[in-house]
Amino acid sequence: MKIRFAFLFLILVGAFAFRASDAQAQADSTKPIPKGNPLAEFEHPKNLKIFPKTIAPKDLQMAMRTFSRSLGVRCGFCHAALKPESDRPPMLDFASDAKDEKRNARKMYHMVEDINRKYLKKMDKSFEEISCVSCHHGRPKPIASVDSLPTPPQPKRQ
Repeated sequence: MKIRFAFLFLILVGAFAFRASDAQAQADSTKPIPKGNPLAEFEHPKNLKIFPKTIAPKDLQMAMRTFSRSLGVRCGFCHAALKPESDRPPMLDFASDAKDEKRNARKMYHMVEDINRKYLKKMDKSFEEISCVSCHHGRPKPIASVDSLPTPPQPKRQ
């Protein structure tokens, strides 16, 4: 009986703690993002040339994560670093066009859109649209051909 009571007590305490932390998280989400936050750029993005100016911050973050995963790179691959202020870690200047990789990414985005719109949509309906991962396969530089991809390990026959 004591074990059941103790177990029930722990569940109730855990549930209360979870609700309290959930309430705190909701309160924190309504606070403005501090000026030095590296993700503050996503709240009011600047220098958008591919995406619409009205894109929701969550949608922009999702698109950037998709690019990142498709190329197997981190944000700093395309985005230039800001000069660090005092002892703070360096942050990224998302609006800057200082890096060639960002300019190339925009060109490649247009190329992918053209291929999908001009060619694949006019072909058989069985063709899927291509995306960054279609050529990059999780690597920073596109793979020239499927033949250059490593062959997957074959299951051992017994």
